[in-house]
Amino acid sequence: MKLIQIGALAALFSAISLSAQTEGTYAGLSVGYLLDEEVEYVAARVGTSLSISESASHNVEVEALYSGQSYDENVWMQVTPITVNYRYVAIVNDAISLHMGAGAGTALIKFGDRDMILGTPGQNQWSFSESKWTWAGQLFAGVNFQVTERLGLGWGLRYLYISDINSYETLDVEMGGDVGVEVAARYRF
Repeated sequence: MKLIQIGALAALFSAISLSAQTEGTYAGLSVGYLLDEEVEYVAARVGTSLSISESASHNVEVEALYSGQSYDENVWMQVTPITVNYRYVAIVNDAISLHMGAGAGTALIKFGDRDMILGTPGQNQWSFSESKWTWAGQLFAGVNFQVTERLGLGWGLRYLYISDINSYETLDVEMGGDVGVEVAARYRF
């Protein structure tokens, strides 16, 4: 069911997608599913072509990804990596291109537990929640299909790594790496 929802969202956003085969500034949106964590994510990016030839383009972009989940009714976590990416696009023909790239940046991890009550019993109590920044890196690759001169869509794979965090003296949050499968939409300005 989750993959059907992701596919429907991608089809909706394909109306505003861009082929990376043309030079200029672009904006993109991806929806995906992290296989190990079994959670959906949304990523938005803006970028520009540094150089382009008949067979390839070199792009730099800034991307923010969001993923949130609840482990049960009380424990929750939100992950928001922000990376600067390099994207290489190999142009196969007028309609198809392949892309691959890497990015590095930081991630904001918000987490909490509604059952963990802090403070003095009977007064000044609150649920535990905390935010921490940590390192994030990613590798990605995929296929782009050009729809019009400015519009296109694609699909790809992403390996996302987020370093572990230590919090609240004894609480450790293990993040690590995960593989995502995604569909993407882009629009060239």
